[in-house]
Amino acid sequence: MDLTTLRKQFPVLKQGIYLNHAATCPISYATIEQMKLYCQEMEEPFAKHAMRWAKLTEETRQLLAELLGCQTDELAFTPNTSTALSLVANSLNFKPGERVLIPRNEFPSNRYIWENLQSKGVDCTFFDLPSDRSLIEFLSEQDLSKVRLISVSLVSYLTGKKIDLKAFGEFCKKREIISCVDGIQGVGTFPLNLKSQPIDFFAGGGQKWLLGPLGCAYLYIRKELIEKLHVPLVGWTSVKDPRNFEARKLDFADGAARFEPGLPNIVSIAGLNASLNELKQIGWDFIFKRIQSHTSYLLEHLPSLISNQTELGAIVTVKVPEHLNLQSSLDKNQITVTLRGGLIRIAPHFYNYQEELDQLLKLLRR
Repeated sequence: MDLTTLRKQFPVLKQGIYLNHAATCPISYATIEQMKLYCQEMEEPFAKHAMRWAKLTEETRQLLAELLGCQTDELAFTPNTSTALSLVANSLNFKPGERVLIPRNEFPSNRYIWENLQSKGVDCTFFDLPSDRSLIEFLSEQDLSKVRLISVSLVSYLTGKKIDLKAFGEFCKKREIISCVDGIQGVGTFPLNLKSQPIDFFAGGGQKWLLGPLGCAYLYIRKELIEKLHVPLVGWTSVKDPRNFEARKLDFADGAARFEPGLPNIVSIAGLNASLNELKQIGWDFIFKRIQSHTSYLLEHLPSLISNQTELGAIVTVKVPEHLNLQSSLDKNQITVTLRGGLIRIAPHFYNYQEELDQLLKLLRR
């Protein structure tokens, strides 16, 4: 695979070294051009392109299903991951006294929505996961009485620590606890097969490791659950026949599509479609191996790691030496990472060169 040619498809790489894919990713020329095309089509009557736009939406749903290892009717498009998780929180009809467990250092999206349930009498319990313990080991020792749902990240946005998804799903299923996963920091960095793992809900978005645009995210709902859920947002496209404007009865669409209340953000879906097709053509196995190679290389050369080396996803977070004025050095060398609270978060993608990692390592060794 010719990386030099592939890199030319991403304009951000002309501006320096980009190692910040756990934040918001750059998009390729192909993605930009497809989004432009769909913007231009909006100059014309909606009816002229409506059928093709609907077809594109379903093609994109199929690409996502292939990547996630699930069925298309288990996926709903949402504007962002926060909306997807909010749909989960408001679809379960929580009762006063029921409990939700969440790690304390979760990204705000996976904290605020559960805290919001406290107005309904739900007990939102945060826990601190020791760095030397697995999630399952820790949960096995906790009081799980009245716990109805546990929500965790597949990969921590802060430390890069990855959970054992299958073990988490089985742990919850055995105890009749609903499992919910924020997967945005993992999808696109290693293989997934949600159908082989008893996960109830799985949310993510395209703007990180999938190299897609803002405004297009998704919610996976295990098929057996869909009919049992309350649909908190309902609109004209939530039903089986949305073109029947004379219908006098609410007849929900089959599958997760009932959680899509209105017209989708077709420009963002077009962008995600382009990026997924581009990544598929490059080859997911190649991409996964490249990302894993970068992670291994960083682990080999960086001191003061926060996370257990055997449990990392594609994110590596290390402490910044106190004597370094690192932000100034990063700016001078045109290196983009996340620097926050005395920590540096490094998140390279498949197209990064090892030499680019070496330039960052050189700064950290000063």
